Amino acid sequence: MRGGAMKGKLIYFSAAALAGLLSVFENMFMFSAFFMIVSLYIILAKKIPAQALFLLFIVYIVFFGTASFSVASLKSGFKGSEKELEVQIDEAAADGDMLKGIGRAGPYGEKIVFRYRIKSKNEKAWLKKNALPGTSLRLTGKLQVPETATNPNAFDYRTYLARKQIFWVFRTSSLNVNPYSQSHSSIVTSIKRLRQRQVISLEENLSKDTAAISAALLFGNRELMDSELQKSYQKTGTIHLLSISGLHVGLLAGLVYYLLIRIGFTREKAQILLIAALPFYAVLTGLAPPVNRAVIMLLIYLAGQRFSVKISSLDSLSLAFMLLLLADPFSLYNPGFQLSFLVSFSIIVSSSSILKTFKSAAGKLAGVSVIAQLSGTPVILFSFYEFSFISFAANLVFVPLFSYVILPLVIADYLLACTFPVAAIFVEGILELSVRFAGKLSGLLASLPWSSVVFGKPSFLMLTFQSAAILLFFLLLEKDPVPVRMARLMILPAIPLAFQFFLPYSSSEGKIVFLDVGQGDSILIELPYRHGTYMIDTGGSLAFSREAWQEKRNSFNTGEDILLPYLKSEGIRSIDKLVLTHGDADHVGGAVSLMSGMDVKEVLLPQFAQESDLERKIIAAAREDTRMARIEAGNKWVAGNAQFQALWPASKQKDKNDGSIVLWASIGGKTWLFTGDLGEKGEQQLLKNYPDLNIDVLKAGHHGSRHSSSEAFINQVTPNIAVISAGRNNRYGHPHKEVLMELQARNARVLRTDTNGAVIFSFRGESGTFSSWNP
Repeated sequence: MRGGAMKGKLIYFSAAALAGLLSVFENMFMFSAFFMIVSLYIILAKKIPAQALFLLFIVYIVFFGTASFSVASLKSGFKGSEKELEVQIDEAAADGDMLKGIGRAGPYGEKIVFRYRIKSKNEKAWLKKNALPGTSLRLTGKLQVPETATNPNAFDYRTYLARKQIFWVFRTSSLNVNPYSQSHSSIVTSIKRLRQRQVISLEENLSKDTAAISAALLFGNRELMDSELQKSYQKTGTIHLLSISGLHVGLLAGLVYYLLIRIGFTREKAQILLIAALPFYAVLTGLAPPVNRAVIMLLIYLAGQRFSVKISSLDSLSLAFMLLLLADPFSLYNPGFQLSFLVSFSIIVSSSSILKTFKSAAGKLAGVSVIAQLSGTPVILFSFYEFSFISFAANLVFVPLFSYVILPLVIADYLLACTFPVAAIFVEGILELSVRFAGKLSGLLASLPWSSVVFGKPSFLMLTFQSAAILLFFLLLEKDPVPVRMARLMILPAIPLAFQFFLPYSSSEGKIVFLDVGQGDSILIELPYRHGTYMIDTGGSLAFSREAWQEKRNSFNTGEDILLPYLKSEGIRSIDKLVLTHGDADHVGGAVSLMSGMDVKEVLLPQFAQESDLERKIIAAAREDTRMARIEAGNKWVAGNAQFQALWPASKQKDKNDGSIVLWASIGGKTWLFTGDLGEKGEQQLLKNYPDLNIDVLKAGHHGSRHSSSEAFINQVTPNIAVISAGRNNRYGHPHKEVLMELQARNARVLRTDTNGAVIFSFRGESGTFSSWNP
């Protein structure tokens, strides 16, 4: 079998490898059938020599076996009762007053996540210098099973860790460092330790934004980066520039090679040095999928040069794909891995035809930008639910800015700081101005209307439709690769996008979702045909005064971390009414973040209540076109077949909870009562005003507290179903046994977010069913 006959054909073996993995991970019938269809096509089209077909089947079997072994290995050697562990750190970082890391423990070096609440500023400074990769920690605490997703489409931390062979989180109460633990560290561990020390040095010696960009571009570490800055880059479709990409690896390798030749190295010696240095560089930058891909492809290229063997870019990509999946099959689920290979494949395939028609450098950059954005669209929509239309233009500005200005300045500043610190001051000044300019420009572009459009998480059918449209775009463009034709053919990938955009407006299904926001309330009402999208409360947590060293860079917020991702996954772009029942943090704490990330047309606050500090912040954060209104008993509205009426407050109340908005609704053939934190006294007054009140579904007041949902109230409203929103193992003991017993005595079915996860009522017309997102 001649090598030339196989040139560019390894892509078929990559397809066989992919089919082997997915046959085990996803669907045996579907992907084994896919493999057979691909094999049949290869045979009929004579894409590879007949004798290579046997190798194709071998590849499928090898990766099928690898996937099967990986699945069988998803088990822990720990019992879960261990209280003391000695853990060797693999990676660790202090964020605010929390030390978080991954280490290896037990006789077989099983990986675990560990978390430790830092007790003082001095302890934090000591841990930052000493809790380095290779360090051994003696931990006391307890093992916990990682949290799983309790809301639809939410990030599943348990699955994420399991795919990294991590099955436990160790909640640490005390720790001690073994002073002799670093003496026998491996080369890889030593490189990781160097990486962490350098990131800490950047944080201590550079301004906040410059340190964040430098850490990201030099060492692949984005932990220092402000979340708002990351969001602006994400909205403009340029977030990939804040990571070390294949382009960065290529530029850096080319620069090093050029310098080696200039100072007198022969080509052969320069190539050998690069081959030796590239694996070191991959570890130093965090072993991210794009870096791993680029490093392997460069190693293959350099090895080919060294031994006078020509290996095509497509074959190099295919080999990198198979090698990385052989080493870690679950990396297939990493969006960064998916995007890196999809975009690289599309650019390589297009380079021989489509990109050749662009004569100027700017034209080629525009062509690459379009190809990269389109080829990554299915992954972007599936993982992030929105698409940046401004990204095509933004990348024309930001790719040259980062590649030829900011990245060289970052490298120059770092090298000068290590050798000539005085000269570094000048470069650092230019770098800081460049970073600020890029940040402000990104923020400006992100603020433009429709800079990023929410489409929702596509179904498998829609994902297939989108992928087929993009493939057809490339096939038709390849036949006549003219830039003007490219613009015309853009209608093809736009069709499924438009279909998904308008799909909710043609859906007869509605939903009421009691989201799991921990110890708090947040309820989404989504009417059929998008006749109305309403949210009652946003959840949240109490904010305690903390010292500066205790503040996390990006603290958890229900609006930012739970509500916005869920709403975007559902394709929801605006909230018609945001009903904030009262001013407690566990009901309105996520409102400001929600309003900053999504258009809220109207905010309803309780009448008669004295404004809390949180409510004042919400009013101040509202956009100019957001209507702020006070609601009281008697206010009502109708949307489609649904009816809504406020039953409370009717007067000023001494207790803030008793001033909660109580909303009655008729939706999906059932009557509903959403009671906020209404207490027993408020319930009594409510019944006096509405003595004939009777409902089907009750949102139990105050998270199932014994001071709400009194016997008299339950006996009057006689709910068939009661939904209780409470946090798991909350310190208040909600829901209280008395309330549960009272509801049980009335034969009411009880659904709880702390045990059931999100509670969902899906309906069409006047009939619907309850389900839960079990944790």
